[in-house]
Amino acid sequence: MIKFWTIDDINPGLHKVLDRFDLIQEEFLENKDKLSWKSWGYDAGYFGQKNIAYQGWEVAGLFGEDYGSEGEWKYGSEEMVGSTIAMTSTKGLCFCKENVVHLPILTKLLYDAGVKRRVGISVTYSGRGIDWHVDDDPEREDEMVIRGLIGLDVRVDEGEECFLGLGTPKKEQRRDIRNGQSIFFYSRMPHRVVNELKYPRYCIICDHVISKEKMNRINTQDKRKSKRDRR
Repeated sequence: MIKFWTIDDINPGLHKVLDRFDLIQEEFLENKDKLSWKSWGYDAGYFGQKNIAYQGWEVAGLFGEDYGSEGEWKYGSEEMVGSTIAMTSTKGLCFCKENVVHLPILTKLLYDAGVKRRVGISVTYSGRGIDWHVDDDPEREDEMVIRGLIGLDVRVDEGEECFLGLGTPKKEQRRDIRNGQSIFFYSRMPHRVVNELKYPRYCIICDHVISKEKMNRINTQDKRKSKRDRR
């Protein structure tokens, strides 16, 4: 499923985050040096359970779903949070106290928007990127994990590139990563991240759990709209 979706397709509630973008960006810039960062994905595990060397990006986690015994994120265990991240759980979620305390406005807006599976702030450092890969995000049989990215601190000078590519090297769809703009895609499809900026690039990362049935309805609606637009 190599395509991008819109915020209205995946989670219209995130408009409340974008409506207060200036406020949450200010909160982040004032507190980013206080946040605890670690690797997510790849060999580190979906929630960064294992300490590994830097592999292209790091994340300041905010909260995520208790995946229970069905997944690798074990509720209440040290393996779930690692030795350096203190978490507390509520209503089936676990919160990273070390980061949430510094970003209360952003955390509440994302929570109220209904994002549950995994939420944090990702950073790709200057001149760094992530080559073509797929993310083996844990999914139950009837669901898909759709990743959302929202540019939070992306400083682009003339001639610089900062984008997410989806597809294959020969057939690539691109979306620029910019402040206050959202991108949604299925992270089990091949994708890459390019950051040629002079400064680190920070994004909100928010994984959504959506049933395959609902995704089929969304894609059917998109096809119908596309046909109408071509008439």
